[in-house]
This record gives sequence, structure tokens and C-alpha cells, in this order.
Amino acid sequence: MRTQLARMLASRTFASAPSLSRFLSHVVEHTLQGQSDGLKEYSIGVDVFDRGPSFDPKTDTIVRVQARRLRAKVEEYYETEGRDDVILIGLVKGHYVPEFGIRQRGGGPRRHGLAEVHRLPVTSQAPAAAGRRRSRAVYAAAALFLLAAVALGAWRLMGPAPARPITDPSEYTQITDFTDSVTAPSLSADGRMVTFIRGDEWFMSPGQIYVKLLPDGEPRRLTDSSIRKFGPVFAPDGSRIAYSLADEDDWSTWTVPVLGGEPSRLLPNASGLVWLDRQRVLFSEFKGPRPHLGLVTTTESRADRREIYFPGHVRGMAHFSYPSPDRKWILVIEMDGAGAFGRCRLVPFDGTSASRQVGPQGKCTAAAWSPDGRWMYFSAEVGRQSHLWREPMDEGRPEQITFGPTDEEGVAISPDGRSLITAIGQRQSAIWVHDHTGDRPLSSEGLAFDPRVSGDGRRVYFLLQPTAGAVTSELRSIDLVTGQESRLLEGIVREQDIYKAQYDISPDEQEVVYATRNAKGELEVWLARLDRRVAPQLVARKAAFPSFGRRDDLFVVALEERSSTLVRMRKDGSERQAIPHHGPVINRGGVSPDGKWVVVFAAAEENGPSVTLALPVDGGKAQRICNQLCWPRWAPDGTFVYVNVYDLAQTLVIPLAPGQMLPDVSGGASVESIKIPGMKVIPHLMAAPGPNAASYVFEKNDVRRNLYRIPLH
Repeated sequence: MRTQLARMLASRTFASAPSLSRFLSHVVEHTLQGQSDGLKEYSIGVDVFDRGPSFDPKTDTIVRVQARRLRAKVEEYYETEGRDDVILIGLVKGHYVPEFGIRQRGGGPRRHGLAEVHRLPVTSQAPAAAGRRRSRAVYAAAALFLLAAVALGAWRLMGPAPARPITDPSEYTQITDFTDSVTAPSLSADGRMVTFIRGDEWFMSPGQIYVKLLPDGEPRRLTDSSIRKFGPVFAPDGSRIAYSLADEDDWSTWTVPVLGGEPSRLLPNASGLVWLDRQRVLFSEFKGPRPHLGLVTTTESRADRREIYFPGHVRGMAHFSYPSPDRKWILVIEMDGAGAFGRCRLVPFDGTSASRQVGPQGKCTAAAWSPDGRWMYFSAEVGRQSHLWREPMDEGRPEQITFGPTDEEGVAISPDGRSLITAIGQRQSAIWVHDHTGDRPLSSEGLAFDPRVSGDGRRVYFLLQPTAGAVTSELRSIDLVTGQESRLLEGIVREQDIYKAQYDISPDEQEVVYATRNAKGELEVWLARLDRRVAPQLVARKAAFPSFGRRDDLFVVALEERSSTLVRMRKDGSERQAIPHHGPVINRGGVSPDGKWVVVFAAAEENGPSVTLALPVDGGKAQRICNQLCWPRWAPDGTFVYVNVYDLAQTLVIPLAPGQMLPDVSGGASVESIKIPGMKVIPHLMAAPGPNAASYVFEKNDVRRNLYRIPLH
């Protein structure tokens, strides 16, 4: 039955309906686990649709509405892609407990309907003792097993069996059992241990490094640092785990014993490190103007250095590297000149041939090799949904090997090549508002992010990825008084979670400026009216991070061939003027209310680390705001500013004195070390100010993932 559920969820019909996929998966799994008595309207609203404890089904009909949509979606599936399926799953009107059946052979068209099948009813359980519950669950499981066996025989009688897929969800084995999220798995050389990050993010995570003895050992926490980290890997002998720390001044590699103990720094200016053998290592190193990051190989003592690969753009960053078993090739995960992760790159270790992009058209987040070097494996986001792929080394086509509504992140191949380990789960993202009544959700579908409040405090603008397969996002608004939601614009790009600011609303709320990608994959900046009176107009090619000024002008980051520059221009794209600053501009963070300052993320001095600066539009000295990446967001009346501090994963609310435009939070690396009178702290990274200091909107993320072993066929 779970195989049939996986087939349905992996179909095109359900790929475009993530909320309905979650609904179907929830009710089927609860029924198979003998928990159908808990499938009530209230519990589904809370567990599936993220309604809070105050959810009242009498006034909020979301469950009933979505149930009708789910029944229609199931009918659509069985009338199209599933018209030849033998096993049927249905949701009867008026109930939330699914029913299962076997389609009868012959006798009419292949329509889905439980009245036309051999049906196995599954009813809700009445309250009973725990032993009785277990017995009934066993009987139900046995009946389902017999049902699957009969269905398999019927399937074979009806035609030839299809080729066996590379992976089968029914064979997945859960390895960890956390209530939050894990990511970035890596196996020891003998395959007996796995290390991972317990946290939401696979890259630049504030989470902690763990290790677990397979298959049933208890996970052991090895680190206790709030500094963002990534890329845990085992040393060749399995005694240490190396990982990268990204603090304000240096990206360095640290190691920690697998049995526990104090971490120690192995190499400064070294990240994404892996061992080539017991003496040599391969890692990423900054060279020249920050943030140019490329691959080098040295000994553990940094002797015998040799460059392998540096991206052509000085903003390019080669973050991760995966050497082939014969050490002739390297799979590289890199950012381009706009700070966006793209396809993986295959680089020759000896530099005798050109590199090429491999894997699917999407954001490559992890890679691995089969032990014989014939296959390359990838974890990649395609259309904002992350799955596993593989591609033959001899320049074949990439093929997807996992499917469904859940995401798979990370890939670690077992030493025998017969299985892999990945993190499986889902990410939910919604826009919430905080005011004198408390917190409440505003958005209810898709993945919502990057909220802004209008100047009069009536509306909230935000981006929405409406379906799991959507490549771009929609701009939407919600009226805080009436609750009415409006769809304003489609096609806005969201490149990378830590680099927001790909759209801006004009001060008079008549226009939006945004970044998108053309058919060649190049970033462009467009200007559109929110009332759609005229078609959007292109204002800048090879540009990103747009924002409105205060003098009928625009600011963008121009993506040049080898660098990037902050540019001021008119709204029609004319009168382009570069804002002087040495080195590449990595990100743009907003314009001050008086229009005199533009916030950027760039090096404060040549070849130095990147910090958040305010550049004067009309010339003068730059002012430092943060020692790390942050986004100032000014309140409509200019009396306070919200500073989203990436490294702290929090927002600082800072009052401004009359005439003061710029905050200064460069005095410390922690909230406790920043001493600003009247400062408040909001425990959310992406919070935006409302009409007064007591109200704000924020992005709320819920990520739940665990490690699974997946057999390969």
C-alpha cells in the first residue's frame, strides 16, 4: 500500500499539489499504523495545515475544502496516470479515513471508484486497551499484505511487469529519529559510522555536528558552537571528523574526535575539506579579492600546494569538492557571479581537459561517486523540490531516482555501492504577523517567504512558491484588515536562501522592481506596475538585487564578466552610474528612507572579509553596519530599524535618534555583546517592521528531516 501511495505522490498529478500530497500521505500513514481513530477535522487542521491550538473547524473550513479537492485529485489521478493501477486508494465523502481496494478486471471502463472494486474497508478504532490496539493493527497489516500480494498477481496477469526502479520507498530504512531536522550525511570509509549536522540547513548551518554508529548506535553530539558550519567528513582512519566553520574573519577547517573531546583547528582559510589519502587533502581557499573561492590540494600541514580550479568570476565560489575513486576527476558544488548555486561541475584533477557542468538543471547541493567510478550521484533542487539523481560518467543523461512530495537532501554512498544514505523530510514556510493579540499565520499554502509591510501598515507583500515544482515565485499581498489575498505578479526569482532582496516595492506602492532569469539562465531586472496597466519592461540585463531609490531612480548590482558593481540608474534603464567601491558587491540590502545610503555586502578594505556597509549615494566614506551579513529594514516613520542578522538568526530592533539613519551593530558577535540602549530582539531571522514598534511580520520555517538508508537496484 505504501508503494501505491509513493506512486501516486510521485505522479505529475500530485507533484503540483504539495498540500494535498501531505494530506493524502497523512491519512494513509495514520490508517496503516492503526491510528485512524485520530483522523478528525481538528487534528488534521493542526497537523497537516499548521493551524494552531485555537483552530476551530466551525469557523475555519480548510479541512473540508481541502478534502473535496483531494477527492477530486485522486479521481484525476486514477482517470489519467493511474488508469491501469490495480491497487486503489480512496477518500469517501464525509470521512477522513481512506479506503483501499483492488480494481476488478474487465467489465467496463477503468474508472476509479471503490464501488467498482474488491474493497477492504478500514474503519476507525474505538477506544480500547493498548494490547487490543496492537492486535487489530497486526490484523490490518496482515490483510494489507495479502491485498498487496493479490494485487501484484493481478498486475502480472494483466501485462508484463515494468522494469524495477532504482529505488523503492517500501525499502527505505530510517536511521535517525529526531523531532526536528538533520542534514549533510557523510559515511566513514568502512561504512560503519555516519556523521551529519543536526539543523535545518545543509550549508552555513548554526546546528551541531553529530556522529552515529550504524545501524543502531545512539547519536553523539560532538560540537557546541553557534558559529555556522558545514561539510562534516571523516578522516581516512575514522578517528576524526573534519568540518568547516565560517566566522566573521575566517573560514577554517576544524576537527573533532569521534569519541568526543575539544575541537581543534586544522587549517585556516580552508573550507569544504576532504582527504585524498592519509597525507593529502583537498579544500576551498580564498585567493585575491574576497569572496573568490577555489580548490587547492596540499598536505595537512599546507605544504606542496597546487591549485586545481578557481571560478572565472571573482564572485564565484567553489564550496564543496568530491574526488572520484581513481582521483582523476572532482565533482564541484559552486556559486556563480550572482551568489546562486547551480549545476554541479566536473573538473579534471590534473587540469589537462576542460571542465563541464553535470547533473540536472537545478541547484546542486551534494554529490557522490559509485565505488567503481561509473556513476555520479547528486542531491539537487529542481523547481524548488530536492530529489536524488544519478548520471553515468561517460556523458550520459541525468536520471531522477527518488520521487514524491518529500525532499531528499545529501547523498552518501555505501562502500559496496548497494545503498545510499540521505536526509528525507519536508520544509514548510509561512508568513506570520505579530501584534498586540499575539502571533497568527497570514499565508496558508505553498512556500511563503520574504515579507514586507506597506507604508500605511495595511498590506503585507511576500513571495510565494505556489507548487513544489515551480521554478519562480509569485508576488502576493494580503490586506491585514479584510484578510483578502491578491496575486500581483509571477516570475520573480529566488536564488539562494541567504541572499534575499530580489524584489522591491516603490514608496507609492504603484510599481515593483524584480529579478528574473531569461531563457539563457541569465539574471535580468524588470519593472512592472502593480495594477497591470502596462506590460513589464526590461531595465537591466545581467543584473540582480534591485531596489527603488527616493528620487525616481533604481539601484541594482551589475553582474560583470569577472566582478559585480552597484549601479544607480533611471527607471527606464538610462543614466547608469556606478557607485564607487573597491572589490565585488556580493549583495544589496536596501536604501535608507532619505535615499542617501545604499546597503551592500562587500569587503570593507581590499582583499578583506566581507561586511555589511552603507555606501553614500552622492560620494563620501562608507559606514559599517555589521561585521557580517545583515539586512536593515527601516520602519515607515523612520523611528526604528529592524536588522536581520544572518549569523545570529535573529532580528535586532534598534531605535533611531532624530536625524539618525544608520544603525551600528558591529560592536560584537553575539546579542549579549551588542550594547545599544532600547534595543529589542526578535527570535526570527527574516522579520520586517509593521506600522509601530509593537507589530511586525516574519517568515516562519518548519523543517523536519531524518536520515534514511535507500537500497540501490
